[in-house]
Amino acid sequence: MYLWHWPVYLVLDTQQVGLTGWALTGVRIATTLAIAVASYVLVEAPIRHGALAGWRIRVLTPVAVAATVVIVVVTTTVPVAPHTNPAVALRHLTQPASAQSVSGFAPPTTPPRPFRLMVTGDSIAYRLMPAFLTLQGQFAYSVTDETTVGCAMERGATGRRIDQGSAPLGGLDCSTHWHEAVLRDQPDVVVVSLAGQVVGDWQIAGQWLHPCDAAYDAWFERQVVEGLSLLTAGGARVVVALPAPTFDQSFSQRTECIRATELRAAAAVANASTVDFKKLVCPGGTCVDQVDGITLREDGMHYRGPAAELVVRWLGLRLQRLAAAPSPVR
Repeated sequence: MYLWHWPVYLVLDTQQVGLTGWALTGVRIATTLAIAVASYVLVEAPIRHGALAGWRIRVLTPVAVAATVVIVVVTTTVPVAPHTNPAVALRHLTQPASAQSVSGFAPPTTPPRPFRLMVTGDSIAYRLMPAFLTLQGQFAYSVTDETTVGCAMERGATGRRIDQGSAPLGGLDCSTHWHEAVLRDQPDVVVVSLAGQVVGDWQIAGQWLHPCDAAYDAWFERQVVEGLSLLTAGGARVVVALPAPTFDQSFSQRTECIRATELRAAAAVANASTVDFKKLVCPGGTCVDQVDGITLREDGMHYRGPAAELVVRWLGLRLQRLAAAPSPVR
């Protein structure tokens, strides 16, 4: 099974199967078992018991391998759900039915000015990177990837605990490399995501704190202000991606406190602003799970595949306008 489970898990995702959670896990496990049993019966068992020897092994082994490949293809090829065009889904999500028209999303008549874009922050930014790369030509930017999976703002904290268990800090402070990255990449615009703070408690000045504690929010705001100051030091415009509320109720209030803190921090730094993911995925105040067959956030937090493309398309014109505005002095 260990030979087959990883490719099966890569192929059978939410976009392909149309399922999430335990239902998706069940399909993956069943498919893995079917392929593993077939490969054992067709290949492994005959070889181990000497049933294949001489001309038989030379003739039957390629046949067995071919049969196994066919099983892999048949059991892992699932029709893609219809209506998964991210551009169309974005229009449906952001425009009232009466206003939906292709002309509303027509490209500008004059070519946009090319600009340098840097994307940084935690796993939300990391998951968006494939879409940022894919859409470079459409939105006239060249992008550099400065994301770090699992990073957080850690300066001044002495410990972190998750699920009531203490753990040493991971040494993955999101801002550690920002000074060098800005010097190296020379971005015109920076997009940064810092949503991972919602997970766990932090030990600060001898106290265990978390988002929504006044002492924590003040500490986190200082970290964000200092980090944004690093990113804007070269004259770049920085956009902080405010996280949308998660579907996990235990994190909802913490997310709102993080949003409020990041909003205050961005307001305190020249050339920093925010873009609110809540406006995209929670139109009218109600968060949407799917649009046109696209699952926006499989785990309630991250965007990937067609959902990531939808988000980057939504960001694209905003970033173009920001880059086209009169440049601050570097």
